[in-house]
Amino acid sequence: MPAVSAHTVLHLFQLMDSERFRMYDYGSAAANQAVYGASQPTDIAANYHHLDVPVDLMAGKQDGVISPENVYRHLHALKASNAK
Repeated sequence: MPAVSAHTVLHLFQLMDSERFRMYDYGSAAANQAVYGASQPTDIAANYHHLDVPVDLMAGKQDGVISPENVYRHLHALKASNAK
């Protein structure tokens, strides 16, 4: 298994649980407010339209963490947002 931090593993579990691509949830509205300026973590996919740099989406055929369905979901969200 590759070396990953406990924080990264926890974030992956949060992503799977919420079924949304969003920033790390610090566990309370106050903590999230202090970091993000909002009570909830920022939804990254909902903000793809802010991207103003070229984006290359890459995925591995044998990835055991990110499913092909999730890769396609983000590809479609990127296209729909007119990201480059």
